[in-house]
Amino acid sequence: RALWQFLWHPLSFFHQKKREVVPEILLDSTYGTHKYVTANGIKFHYVANGTEGKPLMLFLHGFPEFWFSWRFQLLEFSRDYFAVAVDLRGYGDTERPAYKKDYKLELLIQDIAE
Repeated sequence: RALWQFLWHPLSFFHQKKREVVPEILLDSTYGTHKYVTANGIKFHYVANGTEGKPLMLFLHGFPEFWFSWRFQLLEFSRDYFAVAVDLRGYGDTERPAYKKDYKLELLIQDIAE
């Protein structure tokens, strides 16, 4: 059925679905603590697991993922590292800039550096 929808209505296949209720698994504290930080004028969501004094291990997702892609790594590496999975701009619970120009690679790099 999904293949049929994609072939005959490719644009409707990729539309964003608004949910009234957040799925419980996304709020599960087993994977870490949900926090927010502001960088480059954007409020970023991230999930952190482990002890803050340990070396930082930063997980950055690709398209079209978000922090949840790293949930198993957060559990595994939090033993030896302060593991942090970030929702990049426009993904997950991170704010979404209004313009296409706000997603340039240079800005994404500045987000992480800041």
